[in-house]
Amino acid sequence: MQSYNESLQPFLKRRKSFCLLFLVAFTIVYSVKPGKCQSRLTSGSDEEFNKIYFNAIVPVVSCQIINAPGPTPEDLTISYTIVTPFPEFHSDRTVHVDRNGRFSIELEYSFPYQQIWLTIDKYFYSAILANKGLSITFDLTKLKRKPVEFSGEGVSYRGPDAALNEWLGRSMLYTANEMDKVPEDLPLDSLYKIKGRIDHAFATENPSGFEWLSENERMSNYYSRLLHAAYISGKQPILWDAIKAHKPYLISNNGMTFVRSLYSYYVNVASKLNLNNYSVRKEVRELDSLFGEPLANLLKLQIFRDDPKDNALILKDLIAETQTQWVREVLKKRYETACKHLREVDSILKDAKPLAGNLLVGEHPESLSFGAQLSILPDMEAKDFLAKLKRAYPGKTIILDLWATWCKPCISQMAYSKELYRLSSDLPVQFVYLCSNKDSDISKWKNKIAEFRQPGIHFFTGHKLVEELMAMVNTASFPTYICLAPSGKIVPNAIKSMSATNIDDIKRLVNADEI
Repeated sequence: MQSYNESLQPFLKRRKSFCLLFLVAFTIVYSVKPGKCQSRLTSGSDEEFNKIYFNAIVPVVSCQIINAPGPTPEDLTISYTIVTPFPEFHSDRTVHVDRNGRFSIELEYSFPYQQIWLTIDKYFYSAILANKGLSITFDLTKLKRKPVEFSGEGVSYRGPDAALNEWLGRSMLYTANEMDKVPEDLPLDSLYKIKGRIDHAFATENPSGFEWLSENERMSNYYSRLLHAAYISGKQPILWDAIKAHKPYLISNNGMTFVRSLYSYYVNVASKLNLNNYSVRKEVRELDSLFGEPLANLLKLQIFRDDPKDNALILKDLIAETQTQWVREVLKKRYETACKHLREVDSILKDAKPLAGNLLVGEHPESLSFGAQLSILPDMEAKDFLAKLKRAYPGKTIILDLWATWCKPCISQMAYSKELYRLSSDLPVQFVYLCSNKDSDISKWKNKIAEFRQPGIHFFTGHKLVEELMAMVNTASFPTYICLAPSGKIVPNAIKSMSATNIDDIKRLVNADEI
């Protein structure tokens, strides 16, 4: 029988090539060519989008798993990623399924056509769109017989967004199959033309009224790549006027990658702001001058700071400098959320308790209310650190997570790690998080742990130890995961990412000494 990771490889391979090439998805809609959904979209002015945003409801995607063998489908690992127009880009979440197989995907904003990437264990993976309402039924018996990627038997849609999602699934599957035949090292213009022919062929076979969405996504992807090349060269990109005139219709991987690429190019190459005399007001005015509405408003949502306290102050200033009603409303909500998180973090850290006993490994230990144990790690060699861990947690499999407070991929994987921690609570497994002090400090480290309520054993240490541990498993990047068997030996290639690991993998690692 295949392992979970082996069975997931086709999904991961396809996901990688799809994200790198031309994802078919959807997001904020500002202008539109004639089509079936034209009445739902706007021509691009702020005034028109204000009406759409404030009259829309926050959509909910209701899901149910049927025909699940056994008494309950609660043990399935289900996760989803919401694409956002914000600096964090993706919001990763896990789902708890009730005994009847029901779960919901909840969104925070009433943006039209929000893209969500949903994974149901090793049985289903696809993007879906939430606009006015959607219900999805998953027949687990059929999915276990033949897992579905994008479109296939065992998945059915109902509700106002059903037709669009059925078309989306078929379109992604068709595109993925065709793009698998295309060499990845072709020039960008050649890939762009090939993707155009693939889109046209699918539209001819499947007329729907949604074809213009594929065209817009293709242009978003193409312009993103031009902007990346310009960022590397430090020069103005080719087709600069066309890039500035482009309007991403969707909050999708492609649409928001375009916005992020444009903002990155602006900050690092095009901006004339003096960082020694920076103000939010100056940046807002420069964005309005360079790009105009509606693109400047999306770019304003990219302004942020890594530190939560600094970021709250930036959001407050942005609200004061923003005139467009829907943007102000979104910024106010983000500011309220940021302030709430800061209060919670401060409360958690204020209630930290000195940890009784001897951790055997770290110094100045303390515990937090959600099951986290924190301590500072003195300088030591990697082999000594691993030996101390083995003595501190005898008979346990240790999963070591090497991360940094500024590493977005590290942070995005924390939710999956937290869920695995919960599911493995009755197993002889110890989750240990080792944070590097590179470009960080103890305060930022504690704030991040409290912000995400990440249980487990946490150490803050010098970057030299982190580098030595990475070298042991032939890597040099964050995040890195190391699995120590109860005997103390390193299990090679045990965990590539937390999002691609489930509880069955953890159970196998518990018996790693027998493998």
